[in-house]
Amino acid sequence: MAAVGAFYLLTKRHEAYGKTFVKSGVLVGTVAALLQLFPTGDAQGKLIADHQPVTLAAMEGLFETQDGAPLVIIGQPDVQKRQLDNPIEIPSMLSFLTYRRWTARVRGLDAFPLDQWPDTIALLYYSYHVMVGLGTIFIAVMLLAALLLWRGKLYESDAMLWVLMLCVPLPYIANTAGWMTAELGRQPWLIYGLMRTAHGVSPKVGVGNAWFTLIGFMGLYTVLGILWLFLVYREIEDGPDSEEVMHSEPAIARPPAEERNMGTLWFCLIAMMIIVYVLLDGFDLGAGAIHLMVAKTDEERRQVLASIGPVWDGNEVWLVAAGGTLFFGFLRSTPVALADSICRS
Repeated sequence: MAAVGAFYLLTKRHEAYGKTFVKSGVLVGTVAALLQLFPTGDAQGKLIADHQPVTLAAMEGLFETQDGAPLVIIGQPDVQKRQLDNPIEIPSMLSFLTYRRWTARVRGLDAFPLDQWPDTIALLYYSYHVMVGLGTIFIAVMLLAALLLWRGKLYESDAMLWVLMLCVPLPYIANTAGWMTAELGRQPWLIYGLMRTAHGVSPKVGVGNAWFTLIGFMGLYTVLGILWLFLVYREIEDGPDSEEVMHSEPAIARPPAEERNMGTLWFCLIAMMIIVYVLLDGFDLGAGAIHLMVAKTDEERRQVLASIGPVWDGNEVWLVAAGGTLFFGFLRSTPVALADSICRS
């Protein structure tokens, strides 16, 4: 939203709406960026340290156990030599962030058997640092934009507007890097601590079936991605409705049957996706909600909880799909309603 508003302000089009979009996007983005740092990001880091310490070591490129372990900003992991090349570090920061003590011991990869190491440490390391690095950039950009907004200079700052507009792809890259971190970090386990990925292959599913499913999903998401880009481009080019149309008294008329049926269909789709998300989500909503019903003993409950990580949340794709469906179903209403609710508050 902030990027679209910045685009309108830079091109001198729909400037009143552009200011509303930029203000709404910056306010929400600032809150979200700070929340991803604390408490959500901090809590996830502690959970990983407690439940998946080998994953933490691989993510941080920590090959040796250390007291007062440093936080690596930049470096290239050399798995064969078990070292980081050209590291830029903050001394003792990893120990403090993980255990709240500057001299706390953080276990490195050398503290775990080789068969428990993640399969692709280098890729895990890079995906994690891309995610964290982009998150840090989001915090810096949003705080600076919020400061300029507070001082009344944001709308005239072309440089900041360009930054907001060019940041459009970065959240998608960060989200993808986060999913890679989650899936690479849980390896080599399919059910963490109980069942390895190598043992989860079904002998009844052939290679052709797997390729057919993979290509089918890739094609589906490619089509959806192209459709999304087309619709977003069209809406941005068309721009918001004129103020005369927005503030004119609408005629009260009953919508045709086709529109009512379509509205019912969109409602059912969104409701179904949110319900599936609640039932199948990770530790907080999924296993936490159903394990009391499907597991009778402590061992069964432990297996249910282990099946999702136990740290990583799963099946957020249903929530994302519900949000996308809501956006497409009410393409013009969603951003305007969000902006209006923020302005009124």
